[in-house]
Amino acid sequence: MKFSLNQILFPNISFNNFVNFATDLNLSAVEIRNDIETNLIKENDPSKLKNLCGEKSLKILTINALQKFNI
Repeated sequence: MKFSLNQILFPNISFNNFVNFATDLNLSAVEIRNDIETNLIKENDPSKLKNLCGEKSLKILTINALQKFNI
């Protein structure tokens, strides 16, 4: 069974710590958000997020709370 970790569990954690926590739990994926105080997308270069997840063998399943995507 595969599980992912959603950033809403730790809304103020850095991306490095979030990824490390997920890998410590032996999870296969994460979900990040752009609607909470620590906006990992605004604070990090997207390619850096992708590379860090790749180094840890984690997939980014979703970026939750994307809004107004059809405007």
